[in-house]
Amino acid sequence: MTVALRQAAIEFMKESECYVYTVSSFPLSANSTGPYQHVPPTDLQLAGVLEAWIIGASTPMDLSNPTLEYLAVSTNTAMLYPTVFLSGDDNINFSVWPAPGANCAMTYRASLYPTQTAATIPDYVFNTWGEAISLGARERLLKLPNKAWTNEALAQAYGAQFRGLINRARISKLRAATRAGQRVTPQPFGNGA
Repeated sequence: MTVALRQAAIEFMKESECYVYTVSSFPLSANSTGPYQHVPPTDLQLAGVLEAWIIGASTPMDLSNPTLEYLAVSTNTAMLYPTVFLSGDDNINFSVWPAPGANCAMTYRASLYPTQTAATIPDYVFNTWGEAISLGARERLLKLPNKAWTNEALAQAYGAQFRGLINRARISKLRAATRAGQRVTPQPFGNGA
């Protein structure tokens, strides 16, 4: 049962990217692209980096390069680097581009999911998506061959619900990201008379 729950949590969190973690700022080496290391919290590993900021004086990016996708550049001393990380297969080591100047630090937001040896999941995920993860675990248990409880039809039903909730979690995360920082100002309707 524990393995089924862990595997369902891994699939759910990895596919939905529902757990987003902001890494505390850390210093960067001047004029060096790295390598640096991702150090996620205990029992979690990196699914992907959502956004990253270099804080302090930095080398300006070459915006004329058409091969790079730049999402945005923030104001003041922080600059958003959409394509910063050059990860290896281990998903631990990364480099930054362009090389930062002196006295720079970095912070980033990343989606995380449990490791294969994790004993827990974050409280937020359990409280918000615990039922969804249990559906994935039920699907796995009902698919086990040669067991008294094996039931392929019921497993498929649980699996469909599980994948539907993965999609719902992913959409919720995307909607929250697009609403961040938006303000709606009511406008008068008509001529105001």
